[in-house]
Amino acid sequence: MTDLSTLVKPLVWVKDGIGRTVAETIVGTYVITKTGWGRMSDRNETLSPNPVAAAQADYAARILAALDPDAVAKIREDALRLAAIECMRNAAKAKREGRGDYIAHEIDADAVLALIDKKEQK
Repeated sequence: MTDLSTLVKPLVWVKDGIGRTVAETIVGTYVITKTGWGRMSDRNETLSPNPVAAAQADYAARILAALDPDAVAKIREDALRLAAIECMRNAAKAKREGRGDYIAHEIDADAVLALIDKKEQK
């Protein structure tokens, strides 16, 4: 399956009124310090050589924890099925037009359907 953390928007860092680097999010305010990062609501600091990346990873983990993995898998399966249908439409059109490339479109459809995990298929 795709790394879903790539779907989470990057944190937007700004300077606040007292010179701190902060990112406001739906899960709290992240703060970068000289030695690490933290969330203001946690009232602690995590030491990190790359605090921006560490804060982003924490944020992504919190967002992704709220997702239902079965629903994500269903969205993926539906998208792959739609892609396969489009391949078959292209195959039918090519066949009607007498083009020999219709077979390639059929192979594409089979390849797309093969991307659906057996456990996802219902």
